[in-house]
Amino acid sequence: MKHIFNTICLDLNKLFIAGLLLAPILFCPNIANAQYYEPGVAKPVVIIDKKIGFAGEKSYFDNISSTQKLFVEGDLIVFKIVVQNKSNIVLKNLKVRDTLPNYLVLAFYPGTYSKETNVIETEIAELKPNESMEYVVIARISNIPTSSYSNSRLQQVNTACVTNNVASDCDTAKYFVAFKTMPATGAGDVAVKTVLILSMSATAMLLRKKARGY
Repeated sequence: MKHIFNTICLDLNKLFIAGLLLAPILFCPNIANAQYYEPGVAKPVVIIDKKIGFAGEKSYFDNISSTQKLFVEGDLIVFKIVVQNKSNIVLKNLKVRDTLPNYLVLAFYPGTYSKETNVIETEIAELKPNESMEYVVIARISNIPTSSYSNSRLQQVNTACVTNNVASDCDTAKYFVAFKTMPATGAGDVAVKTVLILSMSATAMLLRKKARGY
């Protein structure tokens, strides 16, 4: 009888321990399934930085207030996206997704663009530790409804995200638009400024690669 009692107690202890181990999975599946990194093991970290600039200028800003610049019909706007691997391991198959705001006509962009979703998508096959990839998107402010915005200003939000199977990040850039009857930038001026911006971006990329030695 004593042997049977000890056996039952042992089985109950096993069931209790098993219940403790299964509780996180049953009641907190998100925590239980989260990726765990042991001390000393590198954690994948990727960051994306989305900024806004003016045509023909070198400075870029996280956001542009309506007092700093109010973009009107016909203005040229420049977006810069920087993706950087902040970990000490190689990140592969990174997908960059740039969700554009309304009232833009694209003049230059990387990857592919879907008019239905208003999204630019591109991929980075491999990003080494501390390496960064830079993209430029150039667009013209267009088709702002006069009935809604002739006497007002509207904030626009541009969201860019990068992700793969182990890391992800998103960033936003905000600015304001308003209607103006006379375009501030003609078609010829748009073409000239687009070439100028792309030339500056290409030069910056070459200098960055030269500094890194590849």
